[in-house]
Amino acid sequence: MKKHIHIIIFFLCLCLVGFFANFAQNDYGLTIVNYSMLAVALLFIDMMRLTIIKYKIAGYFIYLMVLYPVIAVFVDLQDTSEEFLMVYVLSMLAGFIYNAIVLPVVLFFKERKLGNAEISFLSYYELLFLSVLLVGFNLKSNQYTGAAPILSLSMLIVIPALIRLVQLIKLLISGKYFSAVFQLLVCVFITLTIVSTVFKLEHWPGADSILNICRPIMFISVLLLLFITYLKKEIRPFTHTNPAMKTAYFSFCVTFLWLTLHHAGVAPSVYSDRYPKGMQMLGAQKNGFNAEGREFGRKYEIYIENLEHFVEEQNKAKQ
Repeated sequence: MKKHIHIIIFFLCLCLVGFFANFAQNDYGLTIVNYSMLAVALLFIDMMRLTIIKYKIAGYFIYLMVLYPVIAVFVDLQDTSEEFLMVYVLSMLAGFIYNAIVLPVVLFFKERKLGNAEISFLSYYELLFLSVLLVGFNLKSNQYTGAAPILSLSMLIVIPALIRLVQLIKLLISGKYFSAVFQLLVCVFITLTIVSTVFKLEHWPGADSILNICRPIMFISVLLLLFITYLKKEIRPFTHTNPAMKTAYFSFCVTFLWLTLHHAGVAPSVYSDRYPKGMQMLGAQKNGFNAEGREFGRKYEIYIENLEHFVEEQNKAKQ
């Protein structure tokens, strides 16, 4: 899996290029980010396949998850029938059920029958929910149908996280304090970051509160990592951490650093140059869960309607 991690790091570096392009108000930057995230999702999915490598045929069906954003690229979902959209969303959920329930359950009982314990189901599920998050991010950023349920399903990463926490608590009891505490912080930080990301993308209330909890956890974990790296060199800090989760940890640390700089007024905001900044600010704050969010949504719809009317009048004037 080391090759996968190296390629993932390459695409994450491309994401940085995309973000800087967006700072310069170039829309192609967001396109780079979207396709890079989709590539990372595909690599995570392939890493899932490698966890069950001896079941080759069953493993290849895992790739069904990445078909949904690909279909969305080639099919204009805005102009399709309700029946097609229903089949599209149901097939998306069916693919998730296969990967999250059917395949692991079948393989679990098969392994028990054979008396083997070669498959790390915990790593499998961590990779699954990370890839679901990235596929959902791609769908959401392109405003494709099915983004909301896919993003919501990625929050199920809380389940393997709780199991991982139990393992780390046992490690803590055994006396390996520094390594256990650090990995506990990493596990909590990644899980809360994913939950807050979904809340933020869906414009649900409470995202900022979760992010405020994540920030001190991140800084404490980074300080502890530096302490272990330079003063406790005999300790391996990531012994019970999936390589993909380790990559996610460092990626989220970089993201939180940017958010901290952004709140301090140092890092710029990311806006598209296709639409007015005011409209994008309204769209970023709208939701259907509280009065304030609904009011932002109402103003956002009015802004879009006025903008479309203005563009239409301009086109008529040119003709």
